[in-house]
Amino acid sequence: MLEIAILGVLADRDLHGYEIRKLLIEDGLLMSLSFGTLYPALARLEKAGAIKSFLQTPSVASTQAASAASSVRTPLTGSLTGERAAAGVFLRPPARSTRSKKVYKLTDYGRELFEKLLNDDSEVADRRSFDIRLAFARHLSPAARLKLLELRKSHVASTLERIEAISKQPKRKHWKQRYENLVIEHDIESMQQDLAWLDNLIKKEKDGSQAATGNGQQPAEPSRQQ
Repeated sequence: MLEIAILGVLADRDLHGYEIRKLLIEDGLLMSLSFGTLYPALARLEKAGAIKSFLQTPSVASTQAASAASSVRTPLTGSLTGERAAAGVFLRPPARSTRSKKVYKLTDYGRELFEKLLNDDSEVADRRSFDIRLAFARHLSPAARLKLLELRKSHVASTLERIEAISKQPKRKHWKQRYENLVIEHDIESMQQDLAWLDNLIKKEKDGSQAATGNGQQPAEPSRQQ
Protein backbone atom coordinates (compact mmCIF):
# COMPACT_ATOMS: atom_id res chain seq x y z
CA MET A 1 0.00 0.00 0.00
CA LEU A 2 2.81 2.41 0.86
CA GLU A 3 4.69 1.59 -2.33
CA ILE A 4 1.75 2.37 -4.58
CA ALA A 5 1.16 5.65 -2.72
CA ILE A 6 4.81 6.66 -3.20
CA LEU A 7 4.73 5.79 -6.89
CA GLY A 8 1.48 7.70 -7.22
CA VAL A 9 2.79 11.01 -5.91
CA LEU A 10 6.00 10.62 -7.91
CA ALA A 11 3.94 10.07 -11.07
CA ASP A 12 3.21 13.81 -11.05
CA ARG A 13 6.65 15.22 -10.27
CA ASP A 14 10.03 14.58 -8.66
CA LEU A 15 10.03 15.02 -4.87
CA HIS A 16 12.26 15.05 -1.79
CA GLY A 17 11.56 12.47 0.87
CA TYR A 18 10.18 15.19 3.14
CA GLU A 19 7.81 16.34 0.39
CA ILE A 20 6.60 12.79 -0.25
CA ARG A 21 5.75 12.31 3.42
CA LYS A 22 4.05 15.71 3.61
CA LEU A 23 1.86 15.04 0.56
CA LEU A 24 0.80 11.56 1.67
CA ILE A 25 -0.25 12.84 5.09
CA GLU A 26 -1.78 16.18 4.08
CA ASP A 27 -3.78 14.61 1.24
CA GLY A 28 -5.18 12.08 3.70
CA LEU A 29 -3.73 9.05 1.91
CA LEU A 30 -1.96 7.99 5.09
CA MET A 31 -2.89 9.20 8.54
CA SER A 32 0.67 8.85 9.81
CA LEU A 33 4.00 8.03 8.22
CA SER A 34 7.38 8.11 9.93
CA PHE A 35 10.64 8.68 8.09
CA GLY A 36 11.74 5.36 9.57
CA THR A 37 9.04 3.71 7.48
CA LEU A 38 9.25 5.94 4.40
CA TYR A 39 12.98 5.77 3.64
CA PRO A 40 13.25 1.95 3.75
CA ALA A 41 10.31 1.83 1.32
CA LEU A 42 12.07 4.33 -0.96
CA ALA A 43 15.23 2.21 -0.76
CA ARG A 44 13.29 -0.92 -1.76
CA LEU A 45 11.71 0.83 -4.73
CA GLU A 46 15.07 2.24 -5.82
CA LYS A 47 16.73 -1.18 -5.55
CA ALA A 48 13.91 -2.64 -7.67
CA GLY A 49 14.52 0.05 -10.31
CA ALA A 50 11.10 1.66 -9.90
CA ILE A 51 12.58 5.00 -8.81
CA LYS A 52 15.96 6.65 -8.95
CA SER A 53 17.47 9.36 -6.83
CA PHE A 54 19.80 12.24 -7.51
CA LEU A 55 21.26 15.09 -5.50
CA GLN A 56 19.76 18.49 -6.11
CA THR A 57 22.31 21.22 -5.46
CA PRO A 58 21.40 24.82 -4.60
CA SER A 59 20.82 27.12 -7.56
CA VAL A 60 23.55 29.52 -8.66
CA ALA A 61 21.33 32.46 -7.64
CA SER A 62 20.91 31.22 -4.08
CA THR A 63 24.64 30.49 -3.80
CA GLN A 64 25.52 33.99 -5.03
CA ALA A 65 23.00 35.51 -2.63
CA ALA A 66 24.59 33.63 0.26
CA SER A 67 28.04 34.80 -0.82
CA ALA A 68 26.88 38.39 -1.13
CA ALA A 69 25.28 38.30 2.29
CA SER A 70 28.48 37.03 3.89
CA SER A 71 30.54 39.78 2.20
CA VAL A 72 28.44 42.68 3.51
CA ARG A 73 30.51 44.98 5.68
CA THR A 74 29.64 44.79 9.35
CA PRO A 75 28.02 48.08 10.43
CA LEU A 76 29.69 50.10 13.16
CA THR A 77 27.46 50.41 16.21
CA GLY A 78 29.83 52.12 18.57
CA SER A 79 29.61 49.11 20.84
CA LEU A 80 32.05 46.18 20.73
CA THR A 81 29.32 43.81 21.87
CA GLY A 82 26.88 45.17 19.29
CA GLU A 83 29.43 44.94 16.48
CA ARG A 84 30.22 41.33 17.38
CA ALA A 85 26.52 40.48 17.38
CA ALA A 86 26.02 42.20 14.03
CA ALA A 87 29.01 40.37 12.60
CA GLY A 88 27.48 37.09 13.68
CA VAL A 89 24.26 37.89 11.83
CA PHE A 90 25.96 38.88 8.58
CA LEU A 91 28.65 36.22 8.55
CA ARG A 92 26.41 33.32 9.58
CA PRO A 93 25.60 31.33 6.39
CA PRO A 94 21.92 31.01 5.53
CA ALA A 95 20.41 27.76 6.76
CA ARG A 96 20.66 24.89 4.24
CA SER A 97 21.90 27.29 1.54
CA THR A 98 24.69 24.98 0.31
CA ARG A 99 23.24 21.63 1.31
CA SER A 100 22.32 19.17 -1.45
CA LYS A 101 18.97 17.40 -1.25
CA LYS A 102 18.14 13.90 -2.39
CA VAL A 103 15.35 13.92 -4.93
CA TYR A 104 13.39 10.86 -6.09
CA LYS A 105 12.20 10.37 -9.66
CA LEU A 106 9.89 7.75 -11.18
CA THR A 107 11.52 5.54 -13.84
CA ASP A 108 9.82 4.03 -16.87
CA TYR A 109 9.68 0.72 -15.05
CA GLY A 110 8.27 2.49 -12.00
CA ARG A 111 5.48 3.93 -14.11
CA GLU A 112 4.69 0.47 -15.48
CA LEU A 113 4.74 -0.96 -11.95
CA PHE A 114 2.45 1.80 -10.70
CA GLU A 115 -0.09 1.09 -13.44
CA LYS A 116 0.11 -2.64 -12.73
CA LEU A 117 -0.46 -2.15 -8.99
CA LEU A 118 -3.22 0.35 -9.62
CA ASN A 119 -5.05 -2.11 -11.88
CA ASP A 120 -4.62 -5.00 -9.44
CA ASP A 121 -8.05 -5.47 -7.89
CA SER A 122 -7.11 -8.47 -5.73
CA GLU A 123 -6.99 -6.29 -2.59
CA VAL A 124 -10.15 -4.28 -3.25
CA ALA A 125 -11.71 -5.89 -0.15
CA ASP A 126 -9.26 -3.99 2.03
CA ARG A 127 -10.62 -0.51 2.71
CA ARG A 128 -7.26 1.27 2.84
CA SER A 129 -6.04 -0.45 -0.31
CA PHE A 130 -9.22 0.58 -2.12
CA ASP A 131 -8.90 4.17 -0.86
CA ILE A 132 -5.34 4.43 -2.18
CA ARG A 133 -6.38 3.15 -5.60
CA LEU A 134 -9.37 5.46 -5.72
CA ALA A 135 -7.19 8.44 -4.83
CA PHE A 136 -5.11 7.80 -7.96
CA ALA A 137 -8.03 6.68 -10.14
CA ARG A 138 -7.35 9.54 -12.58
CA HIS A 139 -4.48 7.38 -13.85
CA LEU A 140 -6.91 4.54 -14.67
CA SER A 141 -8.91 4.14 -17.85
CA PRO A 142 -12.67 4.82 -17.53
CA ALA A 143 -13.36 1.09 -17.79
CA ALA A 144 -10.82 0.29 -15.07
CA ARG A 145 -12.26 2.97 -12.78
CA LEU A 146 -15.74 1.55 -13.22
CA LYS A 147 -14.48 -1.97 -12.56
CA LEU A 148 -12.76 -0.83 -9.35
CA LEU A 149 -15.94 0.79 -8.05
CA GLU A 150 -18.18 -2.12 -8.98
CA LEU A 151 -15.86 -4.68 -7.37
CA ARG A 152 -15.78 -2.64 -4.19
CA LYS A 153 -19.57 -2.36 -4.24
CA SER A 154 -19.90 -6.13 -4.68
CA HIS A 155 -17.63 -6.75 -1.71
CA VAL A 156 -19.45 -4.27 0.54
CA ALA A 157 -22.84 -5.65 -0.48
CA SER A 158 -21.87 -9.26 0.27
CA THR A 159 -20.34 -8.26 3.61
CA LEU A 160 -23.45 -6.28 4.51
CA GLU A 161 -25.66 -9.26 3.67
CA ARG A 162 -23.58 -11.49 5.93
CA ILE A 163 -23.67 -9.06 8.86
CA GLU A 164 -27.41 -8.48 8.49
CA ALA A 165 -27.91 -12.25 8.68
CA ILE A 166 -25.92 -12.35 11.92
CA SER A 167 -27.94 -9.47 13.37
CA LYS A 168 -31.17 -11.41 12.82
CA GLN A 169 -30.09 -14.49 14.72
CA PRO A 170 -32.42 -15.20 17.69
CA LYS A 171 -29.56 -15.26 20.19
CA ARG A 172 -28.72 -11.62 19.36
CA LYS A 173 -31.87 -10.56 21.24
CA HIS A 174 -30.40 -11.61 24.57
CA TRP A 175 -29.72 -8.60 26.81
CA LYS A 176 -26.10 -9.67 27.23
CA GLN A 177 -25.56 -9.03 23.53
CA ARG A 178 -26.62 -5.39 23.81
CA TYR A 179 -23.27 -3.74 23.17
CA GLU A 180 -22.19 -6.32 20.63
CA ASN A 181 -25.40 -5.52 18.78
CA LEU A 182 -24.54 -1.82 18.82
CA VAL A 183 -21.30 -2.59 17.01
CA ILE A 184 -23.17 -4.64 14.41
CA GLU A 185 -25.75 -1.86 13.96
CA HIS A 186 -22.97 0.64 13.39
CA ASP A 187 -21.32 -1.63 10.82
CA ILE A 188 -24.62 -2.06 8.99
CA GLU A 189 -25.29 1.69 8.87
CA SER A 190 -21.74 2.41 7.68
CA MET A 191 -21.95 -0.17 4.91
CA GLN A 192 -25.33 1.10 3.78
CA GLN A 193 -23.84 4.57 3.49
CA ASP A 194 -20.85 3.16 1.59
CA LEU A 195 -23.18 1.44 -0.87
CA ALA A 196 -25.11 4.65 -1.51
CA TRP A 197 -21.83 6.52 -2.00
CA LEU A 198 -20.50 3.87 -4.40
CA ASP A 199 -23.77 3.84 -6.35
CA ASN A 200 -23.44 7.60 -6.82
CA LEU A 201 -19.82 7.32 -8.03
CA ILE A 202 -20.70 4.49 -10.42
CA LYS A 203 -23.57 6.54 -11.87
CA LYS A 204 -21.27 9.52 -12.42
CA GLU A 205 -18.66 7.34 -14.12
CA LYS A 206 -21.29 5.83 -16.44
CA ASP A 207 -22.85 9.23 -17.17
CA GLY A 208 -19.43 10.65 -17.98
CA SER A 209 -18.63 7.82 -20.39
CA GLN A 210 -22.02 8.09 -22.09
CA ALA A 211 -21.69 11.86 -22.46
CA ALA A 212 -18.26 11.50 -24.05
CA THR A 213 -19.54 8.81 -26.43
CA GLY A 214 -22.61 10.90 -27.31
CA ASN A 215 -20.36 13.78 -28.32
CA GLY A 216 -18.40 11.51 -30.58
CA GLN A 217 -15.43 11.49 -28.21
CA GLN A 218 -13.56 8.61 -26.73
CA PRO A 219 -13.75 8.38 -22.92
CA ALA A 220 -10.75 10.17 -21.44
CA GLU A 221 -7.80 7.92 -20.81
CA PRO A 222 -5.41 8.55 -17.92
CA SER A 223 -2.80 11.18 -18.67
CA ARG A 224 0.80 10.08 -18.95
CA GLN A 225 3.70 12.23 -17.88
CA GLN A 226 6.36 12.40 -20.56
